[in-house]
Parts: sequence; structure tokens; C-alpha cells
Amino acid sequence: MRKILNSTLWVSLLLFGCIGTGSAQTAPYGLILGPNDGEKRYYPDAKEAIIIKIDPVNGGSRHIVLETFVLGIGEHIPVHRHLYVDEILMVQHGTAAIYLAGRRQRISDGAAAYFPAVTWMGVQDVGKTPLSMIAIFSAPGFEQRQRLVTVAVPGEKLNLTAAERAALDKRYGVEYRDDIPIEKP
Repeated sequence: MRKILNSTLWVSLLLFGCIGTGSAQTAPYGLILGPNDGEKRYYPDAKEAIIIKIDPVNGGSRHIVLETFVLGIGEHIPVHRHLYVDEILMVQHGTAAIYLAGRRQRISDGAAAYFPAVTWMGVQDVGKTPLSMIAIFSAPGFEQRQRLVTVAVPGEKLNLTAAERAALDKRYGVEYRDDIPIEKP
């Protein structure tokens, strides 16, 4: 019984952001982070990490999520939409093709794109160098899905079925489309 209570308490603290698991410590008054600080997560085939810098687990934020990521030359984030949160993407370095609700535009260093909730969006590195970006979400939630569909160690295997991934997408309010190209062919 005591073991169950201890496990339940730990899981509750983790889920509600009272303790952290990333490299950043939970801090109710904020964080100061370097370029590579934060919780690194890897999609199974990705070379670069998504770094979850600020969220309920890392920093104790109850209102926003800040991440950084790099797309390799030609890599993309497929067209998708977030049902519950707005997203802002800002290019640190590189050139991105942006798909935003039927509009297509290229942006580069220092430019940003705002995607309101329920808006179809996509991003592709169309430059000659890797694309370094900052992502800001208006509310926590989607980063929890990212933790479940990524791994902590590069090259580690992830055993999710298509049905399990679809259930996570539904739970965390994201929908994908594979019939919309980011740039017109």
C-alpha cells in the first residue's frame, strides 16, 4: 500500500509540474537558460533534438511553452493543426518554407510566423543550411505529446503503433494532413 501511495504521489507531482525531469530545475520564479539547456527529446529518425526549455516540468510555467529545434536541409514538419493552442515559430538561422492556411511564403533569419489554433500549418527547411527555430505555444499540452512520441537518447527505438500515435494525437489536440504540400510542386 505504501509503495502504491509513493508511486502515485511521484506521478502526481510529475504531471502537475511540481518536480522536473529535464536538465532544467523547476523554478517558480523563472529560468535563465543557455542555448543547449533544457530537456532534449529526439524523434527516432532525427539527428537533432527538440529542446523543451520552458513548460510546467521545466521552469514551472503554467501558461506558455518554449522550445527550440533544428531541421536538416530538406526536412519538414508536416502540415498539421493544433486544436487548443496558438503557436509562434521564429527562425534563428536558415530559410523556411511556411504553409499557413493555404498561403505559402519563405522566411529567414529573424522572421516569425503566427499560427492561431485550428489553423493548418507546415514548415520545411528549403535553405542550404540547417534551419534553427524557436517555437512558442500559448498553453501547455502539446509538449506532453512530444515526450510520448520521442526518445531521450538519440537512436533509441520507440515502440508505438499507428493506433497508439493516433490516440495521442487526439488526446493532445493535433491533426495531420499528408495531402497538402508545404511548397507548391
